[in-house]
Amino acid sequence: SPTPMAVVLLEDDYSPEIQAYYFRQDAWSELRGFRLASSRRDDVDLDGLDQFPTAPVTVPEPPPEQGRKLVHGRVALLEDHLHPFALEAPWRFSPARNPNPHRFRRVYRFESRAQTIPYRRLIGRQLGNPRWSDEVRAHYLQVPDDPRYRELAEEIVESLPRRNRGDLFARALAIKLYLDRELTYSTRERHAEAEDPTADMLFGNRIGYCVHFAHAAVYLFRSVGVPSRVATGYQIPEDNRRGSTILV
Repeated sequence: SPTPMAVVLLEDDYSPEIQAYYFRQDAWSELRGFRLASSRRDDVDLDGLDQFPTAPVTVPEPPPEQGRKLVHGRVALLEDHLHPFALEAPWRFSPARNPNPHRFRRVYRFESRAQTIPYRRLIGRQLGNPRWSDEVRAHYLQVPDDPRYRELAEEIVESLPRRNRGDLFARALAIKLYLDRELTYSTRERHAEAEDPTADMLFGNRIGYCVHFAHAAVYLFRSVGVPSRVATGYQIPEDNRRGSTILV
């Protein structure tokens, strides 16, 4: 059964566009065979922290301010974690006083630039960071050596109106909606014996769970030029919020 991991106290009122709060802890962007993992490079995934803050610290690659709202919050961990997590797009972390060391393992503060711009207004915008080198951008576009990913992604993109087929956000949206329609969620189907569990799910019975869905999306996104990665963390429905408190 679900176990409480943390208590988050929001210090600003914020209602997410997707009607769910996403607290990102880590990112997997490096392709290792048929799976994605935390990268060993020192020039990618710089929009988070690997260690808990002992003093106020800004992430090396903070998110932009445009189309976002600054949201402050505190996280009180009920269980040990390897990395701090924060609301979707953090830019600053700092330590905080633990009000109850017998109950909480650690307490810290975050400041996030949470999305407020509607998704429809993202059409026509560039994806990724303009400061990325060609090598970094290529890192976020690596896919397994299986032509079926590109073939399926291009087939999905062809369903878009002609005027939107070249738009990277429209491509990503079309793929996301396709996966919503075609995949079935179940933790019973693990595809653990397959060399490529994602391909076994996507081109097989299309039944899997979060790790399969996320890898399938990233491989299809990357196949049509959309830089992307898998995020790990917690998603909490907005209905679960009580006042300013969210139980993770």
